[in-house]
Amino acid sequence: MLKVRDQHNHAIEGNYQIVRQMFHHSGSFLRLKELLVHLQDFHSLIIQHNNPAYRDGLIQQLHTSPPNQQVLDLKELGDFHAFEQRIANLEKRPASLHVINLESLDDNTRQAFFRGINYHREYIARQLNATRVIWVIESQIRDIALHAADFWAWREQVLDFSLPDEITKVLTEEQNKFRELAKEHPDDTDKLQDRAIRQWLIWEENTPQE
Repeated sequence: MLKVRDQHNHAIEGNYQIVRQMFHHSGSFLRLKELLVHLQDFHSLIIQHNNPAYRDGLIQQLHTSPPNQQVLDLKELGDFHAFEQRIANLEKRPASLHVINLESLDDNTRQAFFRGINYHREYIARQLNATRVIWVIESQIRDIALHAADFWAWREQVLDFSLPDEITKVLTEEQNKFRELAKEHPDDTDKLQDRAIRQWLIWEENTPQE
């Protein structure tokens, strides 16, 4: 297994200088952490991104700030009804709830989701009573403002974690390599993933803020 990890780490380290450019989001990341710690009751944060691997790494880095965060994946849930049911059935209120993969829904289902969060916003606020973080791609910012105007008006803040094209390409390539290694060595998947996230998103106190 060590050999597998070395192969994967070598692939990452070959592009390490490019990946380090991700730290130009340090100011936004600190702001997001601060909001998640200090916001009370129901709030909505809209986070723009353009790379799922980076998004997932950021969420992983946030998992202790504060603790008890949960992720709802719309790719798995499929539509607004399932999303609303999952919120209603939460056994323990999370400190924050990350909603991901809105872009995985087809156009009609996505429009229905926008209508749902708009018309049911007060019900969701009562059920959740926590900070909801919705991760979206750029085109969906306009869609939310257009098709869920009342929900949009409730937003606490919009933050942008979009990456330059060259870094997005690197992360996509590394994610594909990781998937291939994980298929060959499924028992080592968690260790590979944890190591990759630490190397992509290791936090340095002397990192200049944006």
